[in-house]
Amino acid sequence: MKHKFNGFSLAEILITIAIFSIIVVSISIFFTRGFLSIRKNKSLLPAINMINEQIEKMRKMTYSEFKTNYYPTSGTISFSRNQIQYKLKINSVYMDNIADVTVNIDWEGVKEEGKRSLTMETYIYSP
Repeated sequence: MKHKFNGFSLAEILITIAIFSIIVVSISIFFTRGFLSIRKNKSLLPAINMINEQIEKMRKMTYSEFKTNYYPTSGTISFSRNQIQYKLKINSVYMDNIADVTVNIDWEGVKEEGKRSLTMETYIYSP
């Protein structure tokens, strides 16, 4: 009398474990990259917001107010967000009724990011 075995063979179990391992490693790489992006954005977003805030503040001024407050440049503005120190510098170049404004911000990124910098430029016009 022969007995029929209805279980899995060793080869089937090893193949199942290998496929499962590949899936788990792929998912863990996906989450690791996601967390790294979140950490980078944690230092980038305050810089973008600060530059936009400064540019909007300048756009609301009249040309004469702007020229009085930002001629030819303003000093360095330092601030800290998320335990990161930022340095913001505003440079202005005046031509007739147009001001070419460059806003630059520097900061030391998180661990492997190193020194980071972001620059935005706009024009302010007065008729």
